[in-house]
Amino acid sequence: MAVSAPALLVAASAPARRSLTLGLWSSYLPFGVCVALALSPLALATLGWRGWWALLAGATLGCVAALVALRRHYTGLHRAQPRTLADLRRALGQPVPWLYGSAFAAYTISFYGVMVWLPTYVQQTQNAGLAQGSLLAAAMMLANVGGNLYGTRLAQHGVPRGRIMTAAFLLGGLIAVWIYAPGVAPAVRYACALLFNLVVGVIPAAVMSGVPRYAGSAAEVATLQGVVVQLSNVGIFGGPPLVAVAVTWGGGWEAAIVVLLAAAAAGAALSVWLARFERRALPAEA
Repeated sequence: MAVSAPALLVAASAPARRSLTLGLWSSYLPFGVCVALALSPLALATLGWRGWWALLAGATLGCVAALVALRRHYTGLHRAQPRTLADLRRALGQPVPWLYGSAFAAYTISFYGVMVWLPTYVQQTQNAGLAQGSLLAAAMMLANVGGNLYGTRLAQHGVPRGRIMTAAFLLGGLIAVWIYAPGVAPAVRYACALLFNLVVGVIPAAVMSGVPRYAGSAAEVATLQGVVVQLSNVGIFGGPPLVAVAVTWGGGWEAAIVVLLAAAAAGAALSVWLARFERRALPAEA
């Protein structure tokens, strides 16, 4: 879904609206997780986990039916559309999509570094039950959705994506220090976690709306999106273990600051590099 849906969105959108559409698409993950977390306590209590899974499976099948019903709107995509090796080399030989993907990997390290912290922290310090922990995590995801929407707005108003991402990485790194620093009141720590998710939430919107600008066709969007998704998975796979190692070796949650600051610094550096390439490759918004 993460790879193929953007190609469908590009095919179904007017050219002037593609950046807006893909920026809104960047909120699919935090919005879905937010809804699932918010409803899970009630659903588990009334339906059980099997009933909850069946309900989600039914919602998925509903999406399949909607896609089939609206297939006439996905112009420019054809079954078995021929793609040559030269086409792939041209698409994958561009440096900017790889920079977007690498910066997105730095984002996922930071994002999941905070998200894996929350449940353990709440259980250890607040003695929270399932419902409270789920709602606190859902609120963090909702803050991330807000960042996605604001990032989409910034990109639509012509703010360079590299600049958006650089500012978000630097500010997010500073906020992350307060999330993990010792001696911070629990309410302040959680407020910083909300603010962190809001600030860094502009990064997915910049990435998702920026990468397709380098595709030669709607079908090629999936190729470039695949680069971004696979690199982001590196961050998802590596981020939580890095935080766990830092916390274990450092003897406390404050040691995780090193991981988040390193990810923020790497993301900011990649974003500055990205901004330079974009000024040369795409001087005006496409």
